[in-house]
Amino acid sequence: MRCKFCGSKSLHNDSAHQTFSTGKAVAGAITFGVVGAAAGFIGKERQGYRCGACGAFMDTPMDLLTENLVDSAIRQAELGKSQKMYSYYKSQYPNIQANIPVSGPGTAARTEEIYKELPAPPIQDGKSEENVKYRYRLNVWHPDCPVYIDEIIIKTGKDGDCLSLIAFNQAEAQLRSAYFNVEIFDDTGDKIGETKCVYQNLNLKTGEKLPDNKEFPLNTDIAYRVDIKCEKAAMVGDKVWRDEDLADPVFLTEQAVLEENHFPRLKYVRASLPKYSKLDQSSTLYLPEDHEEYWQCICGHAVIKGKVCPYRGSKGVECLEELLSQKRLEELQQTAVKERAAKRAEITYPLYEKEYNRIMDGIYSKAASLLSADTEPLVREAARIFRSIEEYKDSSERARQCEERIPVLHNDNIYDSAIKLMAEDSTEKYESAIELFQSIPDWKDSKELIDVCREKIEELKQKEEEARLEAERLAEEKRITEEKAKKKRKKTLAIVIPIAVAAFIALIVVTTVIIPNNHYEQAKALLTEGRNIEAAMAFGKLGNYKDAAQISFSLWGDVTKRETISAGAGHTVGLKNDGTVEATGNNIDGQCYVEDWEDIVAISAGRQHTVGLKSNGTVVATGENDYKQCNVTDWMDIIAVSAGDSHTVGLKSDGSVVAVGSNEFGQCDVADWEKIIAVFAGYGHTVGLKSDGSVVAVGSNEFGQCDVADWENIIDVSAAGFYTVGLKSDGTVVATGKSDTGGCETMLWKNVIAVTTGGGFTIGLKNDGTVISTEYIEPVLGYAYHGQCEVSSWKDVLAVSAGNHHTIGLKSDGTVVSTKLINNDYGSIFDIDYGQCNVSGWSDIMLPQQFR
Repeated sequence: MRCKFCGSKSLHNDSAHQTFSTGKAVAGAITFGVVGAAAGFIGKERQGYRCGACGAFMDTPMDLLTENLVDSAIRQAELGKSQKMYSYYKSQYPNIQANIPVSGPGTAARTEEIYKELPAPPIQDGKSEENVKYRYRLNVWHPDCPVYIDEIIIKTGKDGDCLSLIAFNQAEAQLRSAYFNVEIFDDTGDKIGETKCVYQNLNLKTGEKLPDNKEFPLNTDIAYRVDIKCEKAAMVGDKVWRDEDLADPVFLTEQAVLEENHFPRLKYVRASLPKYSKLDQSSTLYLPEDHEEYWQCICGHAVIKGKVCPYRGSKGVECLEELLSQKRLEELQQTAVKERAAKRAEITYPLYEKEYNRIMDGIYSKAASLLSADTEPLVREAARIFRSIEEYKDSSERARQCEERIPVLHNDNIYDSAIKLMAEDSTEKYESAIELFQSIPDWKDSKELIDVCREKIEELKQKEEEARLEAERLAEEKRITEEKAKKKRKKTLAIVIPIAVAAFIALIVVTTVIIPNNHYEQAKALLTEGRNIEAAMAFGKLGNYKDAAQISFSLWGDVTKRETISAGAGHTVGLKNDGTVEATGNNIDGQCYVEDWEDIVAISAGRQHTVGLKSNGTVVATGENDYKQCNVTDWMDIIAVSAGDSHTVGLKSDGSVVAVGSNEFGQCDVADWEKIIAVFAGYGHTVGLKSDGSVVAVGSNEFGQCDVADWENIIDVSAAGFYTVGLKSDGTVVATGKSDTGGCETMLWKNVIAVTTGGGFTIGLKNDGTVISTEYIEPVLGYAYHGQCEVSSWKDVLAVSAGNHHTIGLKSDGTVVSTKLINNDYGSIFDIDYGQCNVSGWSDIMLPQQFR
């Protein structure tokens, strides 16, 4: 617990009198002694806390929130971090204390002169300051002194040591001159000399530096320590500052000393003195006492007899009684509390208001972006978000508008679903449509359509009955015909069988030997002409004929992109030269269980699953399988794989494509693709690169991520969550889709040889082995920046892969580098660090085909 008036932790349980009055106690003590003093303390007791530092009594200590903030500010200051909040709370609660490290002006009040030897200065331009003997930095600061001494340097000269200062004008006025006293000590601690450092004709503005080219001789070459103190300084306007420690204080004789152990309110007396008072806050206070020519006020100033103190506006003992009275104490305490609250509000409210508006604007913008949606779930979500912030802007009205649209969209959705069922023209579908129309009987022409469905059902039943009768008639005719044919076959069987056997043998020879051999020779001709892609497809179509499969796989290995490193949403996978696989990071669904894999030639990491291609053209997979994205065990003749968010795509040796997993957006509709040489799986879409450099895409196109029909001369592609990036043969990069985080800002890129996309950002590998990235723009909601684009220092890189929050690169020596994850305000809502960047110990990772 802390005192809510001074911040001290010296609290103890105590009771107080409601009529307690120090003023009455002092006056009674002067007049009647102990009995009179006791009279000022008589009253009803109340329970509370007493502060041992300032003596204040309080019913409750400092509130827990403020105490936590104060403790946090102290810890930050002691760690050498920001002292702004500590300085603020120190001004409000004088008895809090932090052991602050040396960090320049304002770090501590002046208590004693302490110097610390610093290391030799750094080498600059290949040369060091050889004449520097000692370099010191002050670790204390005099807040009232016009000059702040930052550093003192002792240099070795021909005639002994000399001293120079690095100091600044910290006064609000223009500095004209400054005078310093320097005491010199040897290594035994004995004083061996004293000198003066004088600066004149300065005319320095606030914050400007004193001349650093002045050197003052110390007349010795055995200086071990120096103590330096600013004695006085003159400002423009004839204002002079002097060190109070050098001035002789004026005290009046025979005065009664006010001791704090008897009058703890003296700290509040001092706190009430004007800021321009020269009274040292730690010095002794005396009772006001008349003198022959002047009297001394409680504020410490000598005043001409008969005059009022110009600083306190009062005269004599009444000033003390006023300051020490219970009423005055309560006023000071309440004023201090109010001032602290006002200052705290003044500092924190704009920050809270700004942060509040930033958060609310983000939520509001998210809801507003859903207003144009034409589906019930999105509009319902917009209404929910607006209701959660209905006091902000026009959220309440917008929520009402969304709620009015929900029934309309709901009924429209049911109506449209029923219409689609009718289009399939089957009894079951018409019956299902009737059930849907009956749930919205008064919506549009639902009643009429119910009758239409029933008529269609009757028509279909009648047609089914007619078809059944016709089928029975045809079956009977067929039976009679077969009986006749059976008798006829018996007659001709003896003649036909020998002829059929000969024809069958000839057909086998033609289909299994002659035709495949012709196709094989044609494929070899394509290979001889250097048309490797067409030859790879031709050999792939021959299956297991001769060595066609082996030749096809070898050719595809040269022209098809096969990943040897791959970054998923929260895990990283690497393929080693011996065909085994390394994995690190998030393993909640088993996506890193690859330790028993072998004979692997390519890998791909999805959101929560991992896929591996084996040398025999089969595929293995591990991890999340909620959408059957890991059901790849029956795949054959596969030459490349790509793992998306919840689906997996495989490229076959004949240029066709297979896919499994979620098909919510049609991302698996690839059965009609042909002449494909590379495949790329994104969040809800799939992209294929054709042998002629064109690109095809299927799946979600909400943001235009599938608008690739006009692309040409493409040699590499990468599919992100909501956008697609293509690398052209001239080293430039094109992009399409959503780019609110800057992932599509690639139009100025040049000399790029590979591209990869992550969670809203794009990485490019240049032909000199360096790596570039788009500039990440933090959205209001969604993924935040976690250092995934910090790749500008990478060199000697041969391959790159980007995940949701990190990027990895494969170097020419088979080692792997990764960006370093960083947390921030946005990142606090995501558990992003699964160890996916722990790749520093990886080695012997397989290089891409073109670099082996």
